[in-house]
Amino acid sequence: MAASVSVIEGLARYLPGDDLDTDRIIPARFLKTTSFESLGESLFFDERFPAGKAALEHPLNQKPIPEILLVDRNFGCGSSREHAAHAIQLYGIKAIVGISFGDIFKNNCRNLGIPCCSLSEDQHRILRELITKTESDQIVIDIKECSLRFYHKKLSLKLSEHDRDVFLTGSYDFFDRLLANMHEIQALDRCLPPSPISNSSR
Repeated sequence: MAASVSVIEGLARYLPGDDLDTDRIIPARFLKTTSFESLGESLFFDERFPAGKAALEHPLNQKPIPEILLVDRNFGCGSSREHAAHAIQLYGIKAIVGISFGDIFKNNCRNLGIPCCSLSEDQHRILRELITKTESDQIVIDIKECSLRFYHKKLSLKLSEHDRDVFLTGSYDFFDRLLANMHEIQALDRCLPPSPISNSSR
């Protein structure tokens, strides 16, 4: 079973822009790799390194690396490429907070233990202003409370009951869930009739 995710604390940075799709999160040419290990280096590559040079003002080029990313609307929309969530994780980001997310991207992040938490537009504006002014302070995300504490503010986060449960119990990894229920899979397999393919090969 994976480790539970109950409290996430760390530096936050604001990445502006609505509809930042998975093609921008991880450009297609970096999908040729046979391993996910180097994907973190390629996160938002074309925007961080236009014409091969570092855009120092880009939030993800600044040090230290943030653990929490504040985004705008419909983050992670577009194609369903799983690599986008892996690039986020391997860069070092542990949680994403925004107004809304692409559904498949959010699910891919959940399977890696990365909560994608939503908040209202008013609270998003409050958090954005605080991060812009005092980004050296730590944010604390409490999954059980569905809350975010930053500086002197406490904001409410939106997280489905299912997502909240799998993070708190460490059951977000669907491979873990599959292996945990192997006895049920084997019992079902014994009840199924032989497949025509297996019979024809004998």
